[in-house]
Amino acid sequence: MRTVQAVCDEHLKQFQSKHSEQSRSEKTASTTKERLKHIKRLLSSILIADLTDKRMLGYINQRLDELAKRRDEEGQGHRTVNMEVDALSRAIGRPWRVLWPNVARLPENTDTGRALEEEEEKKLLYWAAQSRSPYLLTMLRIALLTGMRFGEISKLKWQQIDFDTCTLTLGRKRRRNDALPSRVKTKESVRTIPIHADLIHAFTEHAGFVAQKLGPIQSEWFAFPECNRRRPIDPYNQ
Repeated sequence: MRTVQAVCDEHLKQFQSKHSEQSRSEKTASTTKERLKHIKRLLSSILIADLTDKRMLGYINQRLDELAKRRDEEGQGHRTVNMEVDALSRAIGRPWRVLWPNVARLPENTDTGRALEEEEEKKLLYWAAQSRSPYLLTMLRIALLTGMRFGEISKLKWQQIDFDTCTLTLGRKRRRNDALPSRVKTKESVRTIPIHADLIHAFTEHAGFVAQKLGPIQSEWFAFPECNRRRPIDPYNQ
């Protein structure tokens, strides 16, 4: 009888072997590996025949407890757990509904949000200005005026901001080709957006603050030091 560990490893090996030369499939293989990581961590020695409804419910509840410690909004981890169980069912080779007929999929949050009213924006900016964080107000202005996500804002570097043309270039450059953003596969993945005059003013003020704290700004520096804790280029981490 095969264990969960053996089935997952075999599935990943076959997938990677079959699609090794296709970049999109390489990304899919990496995503599948990440989803199966927690399956193997919690269920590695369990036999496939012993993956009962009760055991899978136990896995789901344990993962929800783990995710709840890192997320504030209830239900935010439902999609993550659903994808992990989906990955396991694909590794086994049978649909979820057949393997565990009494285990329902977790409800996922499909609320895409809404645009803020003008008064709501004013309140947000007011309270951000009262914050002790030197970055919050500027980051909030960027989000409101460009629609950028927090991940994009926190990883923003000064070299992406063109004060002369009043534009922002979003995307990362490939290590072997400075003309394209890193981890971005095509030119279409890079986009340039115009900067509002109010945002130019905010960036100018922020640049003055950073220069006062760290000295002359280097183009490869993050605009918001310590917001990205993964990259050693962050001037605060050197």
